[in-house]
Amino acid sequence: MKSIAILATIAPLATAFAPADRPALRSLRTSLDAAKIEFIRGVEEKTIPDVKLTRARDGGSGTATFNFSNPNVFDASIQGDITGMFLV
Repeated sequence: MKSIAILATIAPLATAFAPADRPALRSLRTSLDAAKIEFIRGVEEKTIPDVKLTRARDGGSGTATFNFSNPNVFDASIQGDITGMFLV
């Protein structure tokens, strides 16, 4: 009996720590004033990358890995040399 009463009391509190339902990041749209990624100057990358951030144990350094599922920079219609990844 006592264990059922405790469970009934604790159950509503457990939902406060459950992950919030969030829309998928791929469904987000960029606004007109948002940053854009370019691999070739003047050619905007349409694909939104998955970004993975890592940090060293001492916190002194870290990396950001951008994974583009199907970047349009490799389309045959795009002319130019890939010179880097630019945030504009």
